[in-house]
Amino acid sequence: MVQSSSDTPNTFPLSNGPAGWLPTDSALMTALGDWLCANLPPGHAVMQGQQNNVATPTGPFATMVFTTRQRLGTNWRRYQPDGGSTISQSVLLAAEVQVCGPESGAACAQIQALWRDGAACAWFNQNLPCCAPTHADQPSQKPLLTAEQQYEDAWSVVLFMNVVQSLALPGESALSAHTAVLQADGAPGGMGAGAKPGAEPGVGSPATSATTGAGEQASTSTGAAEG
Repeated sequence: MVQSSSDTPNTFPLSNGPAGWLPTDSALMTALGDWLCANLPPGHAVMQGQQNNVATPTGPFATMVFTTRQRLGTNWRRYQPDGGSTISQSVLLAAEVQVCGPESGAACAQIQALWRDGAACAWFNQNLPCCAPTHADQPSQKPLLTAEQQYEDAWSVVLFMNVVQSLALPGESALSAHTAVLQADGAPGGMGAGAKPGAEPGVGSPATSATTGAGEQASTSTGAAEG
């Protein structure tokens, strides 16, 4: 949004929401880098892509960046004894690995094959249990020009992994409670509608007056019969 003297920017307080998903992207990137170091051909340097002021290595190297994040289902929630809760979600995370240098195409094919092997699942189950390799796409060649305007052999492959991430939410609790006693109309043993405070239950009520009037009329009728 373009700001001007007549349209000043809105000022909001700093955000104070949940800390963020676990595992973090940094932890996922570290685990992926460790796996690549253990499975690339010897002599390859592994680094995170999209870095500033970083010189290109002289030997063969591989870079990795996350490209897509796809939700696989609805959140589920677990409640904690302290009143807090944890939201979890399952996502399909894609990481593009680009290998540069001689025989980079063969190196990408090697990564693709090993990523789809059961040994990769076992490795992540031991080192990052919330993450599991699922599949990989086909390796493809990427044109790469060096600073000397020379073509460099470069291939890339996208690795997909299923990650279960968790988000901790604080609990909500009341710090104090206020109570009050209220007298309701028609309470058991209490006064009915229209009764005066201190009067006996039923005295002065319309039903009692009607009964008393009927009794007086009966007494008058009895006296007339006797006369």
